[in-house]
Amino acid sequence: MASFWAIWYGAVRTLLESFREGYNWTVGNSPRRSSSASRSSSGVVTIAWRHRGPRPADPAHHAETEPPARDESGQPTSAEPASTA
Repeated sequence: MASFWAIWYGAVRTLLESFREGYNWTVGNSPRRSSSASRSSSGVVTIAWRHRGPRPADPAHHAETEPPARDESGQPTSAEPASTA
């Protein structure tokens, strides 16, 4: 939500800075317009960063566990302790 606010605020303020009294069109961008445009750009970059494609799974957090080893009859092997239930 903050990213969308930054885009809106930066765009509107960049536009409204041209209506400031004493604004000289021949000078170019004022520091206020530049900071507003950079705020809007940072909002776009933040949204793009947060919505990038799928990332590979972290093996430390998503380790696949193998099912316990069983013999032909379905009983646990010696590597797995027998359940007492």
